[in-house]
Amino acid sequence: MSEIIIYLIVAVWPVPQLLCNYSLKGLLTDYPYCTIVVSPTLVLEPFMAQMANFLVKDDAATPKEWTLQPITDTPIPFWRGSDASIPLDGQPRLTMSTEKLKSGGYKVTAKLEVPTMETLGASGTSAGYVAPPKVAYVTTAIFTVFCDKRSTIADRMNCVRMAVAVLQGASATTATGTLANSAAGGAWTASTAAGPQLFNSLTLPN
Repeated sequence: MSEIIIYLIVAVWPVPQLLCNYSLKGLLTDYPYCTIVVSPTLVLEPFMAQMANFLVKDDAATPKEWTLQPITDTPIPFWRGSDASIPLDGQPRLTMSTEKLKSGGYKVTAKLEVPTMETLGASGTSAGYVAPPKVAYVTTAIFTVFCDKRSTIADRMNCVRMAVAVLQGASATTATGTLANSAAGGAWTASTAAGPQLFNSLTLPN
């Protein structure tokens, strides 16, 4: 009988995974004469990490930690805030997507939408009625990376890390770019570094 060799391809991002629908026991049951080879060098596109809550802080004077809960992965992964005091339309929203381009490369995008709620007639009427808050506007952040089809994980993550460092306040001083989710309240708002200031003051460096 001919020997059947089955390669289990090990994904190296985001966490090690076996990209195979069979368990090892299932493989040996279905193919008792097979040879199983685990190869970390043959890498296919890995499955996305399992959807879970994201805990992220805003930049209020006393930062509020928002919980973004997974809602669906169809057609793309979608998370939404879970603040019990805010209507559904007013919850922050996060989506992630990948798109293969005609060039063969990829467009990889994370999009965060943060609605602002306002209440009209807050003083009420003679009957004491106050209109419920509604979404006044939405502030949207879109982070997109364009990847050549030949790009490696190192290529992509070097680009991502450097871009994030600029947004986190990198400057001419070594080890800057440290504004993070754990930063003190108002740290991003008060930053005068070129990256954050581009967004907090709409000011271009000169």
